[in-house]
Amino acid sequence: MTKVHPKAVILPIASSDVNPVVLTVWKKSLLFNCEGFTVFDTKGNLVFRVDNYAAANKAEVFLMDAAGRSLLTIRRKSSNKKIVAYTIEGSYAQRSCVVYDDKRRRVAEIKRKEAVGGVAFGGDVFRLVVLPEIDSAVAMALLVVLDRMFGGSSRRFYT
Repeated sequence: MTKVHPKAVILPIASSDVNPVVLTVWKKSLLFNCEGFTVFDTKGNLVFRVDNYAAANKAEVFLMDAAGRSLLTIRRKSSNKKIVAYTIEGSYAQRSCVVYDDKRRRVAEIKRKEAVGGVAFGGDVFRLVVLPEIDSAVAMALLVVLDRMFGGSSRRFYT
């Protein structure tokens, strides 16, 4: 079986001399009968878990660290007050998005995972590239929001 988190050479993003944090995101919960994500660093260490514990309550999702401690709770917002902190451009369905902050700086990217050993990954395994201007947990929370908006379990991605 192909590993979803092989060791990789990480090159800086164009026009940046800072090495980003590169995470491998696997759209699979560690818990049976839950929807979520499992997130690894380049060494294959578990970094984040995302799960929803109550199948009936799809409006609440938990971003946790590797030990299962809750870092953020992502809930559906009920008010229409709009504060723009991040802009996301691209296609989440194609796993090709760029996240910009309020100063229009590129702070994160969602990218397709490269094929390893001739085996292509589907849309359930991809990369989250995080620059130092944003916290990795916040970038992962934005990814979860995108998935809730545009990538539910009924929508499958095929290569």
